[in-house]
Amino acid sequence: MSDLLEIERSIFEEVNVIEDAIAQRFKRNPTLFPNGKYAKLKKSHNERLIQQHELKVFKERYVKRSKLLLHHKILQTTEIKNGLNSIKDSDFQFNKFDELLNNIKTKYSNELQVQSESIKDQYAMYSSVSSGDKTAKKSNILSAAASGLNISSLFTEEEAYGKFLGLQSHFEEYKSCIVKDDLSYVEYINLIDTFPSQQIRNMDKYKHYLVSLLEYLNTFIEKTHPLSDITLLVAHELNPSNNIDAEVNELYCVACHKLFTKATVFDAHLSGKKHIKNAKNSGSDISDLESKVKSLMTYLSKWKDATIANVERRLTMTDREKELEKSNIDEYENKSGSSTDDEDEDEDDDDGAFKNLPLDAYGKPIPFWLYKLQGLHKTYICEICGNITYKGKSVFVKHFSAPKHQYGLKCMGIEDEYMSLFKSIISIEEAQNLWKNIRKNKREQEGDIENAIEVEDDEGNVMSEKDYLDLKKQGLL
Repeated sequence: MSDLLEIERSIFEEVNVIEDAIAQRFKRNPTLFPNGKYAKLKKSHNERLIQQHELKVFKERYVKRSKLLLHHKILQTTEIKNGLNSIKDSDFQFNKFDELLNNIKTKYSNELQVQSESIKDQYAMYSSVSSGDKTAKKSNILSAAASGLNISSLFTEEEAYGKFLGLQSHFEEYKSCIVKDDLSYVEYINLIDTFPSQQIRNMDKYKHYLVSLLEYLNTFIEKTHPLSDITLLVAHELNPSNNIDAEVNELYCVACHKLFTKATVFDAHLSGKKHIKNAKNSGSDISDLESKVKSLMTYLSKWKDATIANVERRLTMTDREKELEKSNIDEYENKSGSSTDDEDEDEDDDDGAFKNLPLDAYGKPIPFWLYKLQGLHKTYICEICGNITYKGKSVFVKHFSAPKHQYGLKCMGIEDEYMSLFKSIISIEEAQNLWKNIRKNKREQEGDIENAIEVEDDEGNVMSEKDYLDLKKQGLL
């Protein structure tokens, strides 16, 4: 009986550790919840996705261990009865009980402690790498229990870790089914959920295309929403006011893909021309497949728009810009799962997300061609500001009116009313020479003003008013 109890105890312990590990991750990052899209994004897209897949591993492990626990409970029933009979003591001396207890303590005390620590370590963050490898530990947030996860292998380069839809292969297959095959990729994405969108020339190929597309869309949602049930997810998105499975709801019309709130309205709808037409068409495989594709694409509308925007953006880029962007994104993606500690959860991920991508003067990511066009790849150094480097001409020009630059000018004795004359000067020597010339001209102008008024003394001598007043004060006139 002791062996069965030990197995049961170890399963209970692992289940508790899993519960604690899940709670810790949700506490650290609430956006891991399936509806976390409504919360403020604090972690990078990749880190959230990696940990969601890790939580899926934890969930599957939890379910398996719980089922095993129920199985052992059944086996244990007979063992417990036999064990209780063996320790019956009519004199209530408990000698047999004490003997069994001492044996358990002697046999398992040290072993249980080591085992407990080992289970906790397996589900701890960063435990997928050795404790001595600090560099690898910072770049891998996964636990040892989920060390087999490789998120990058789940997505293609086109999908960019689930940010965009990868429909290029389906686009080529679709063109082989329709009469008009000069469709562009962007046009195809726009009409992917519009049926009928084109004249079909090969129905067998078209059916194969729909099956393949439907399978891809389901798989894509599974990869991007590892903690959600696809059926409920899509049904809830189409009918936000209802949280139950629409396909099993008595007031849901499968043919029309519409949920009704009242039975009377639903019954009246069944006799309508639109419903009869949809019900007739839904009998065919093609119509059913098209309907399912449309439902999934309705949910994926945000990804559809993002994909179109990304394709159009890349059409304006040169091959060199595409390669540079790819190398920058690859470098970022390799670091995206890293997190040094829990203190960084209050930081804005946008700063880290675009660390190596081209940014405009306001710190926002822009295409590389626009980055170069605006001269943001050029730098300017200002000696007056303490040899600070300014990136881009726009930022450089603005800094002349900034407090730091004006403070540097004031330290050289330059007065506020003359600041505008130093707007394009970044050299200390040049600023000092200009200020010296300004002061000289100022003195000369002041001298001209003083000598501008002439007066005549009693003897008829003509002199400036300044000289006249000086001589008079001295009693020489």
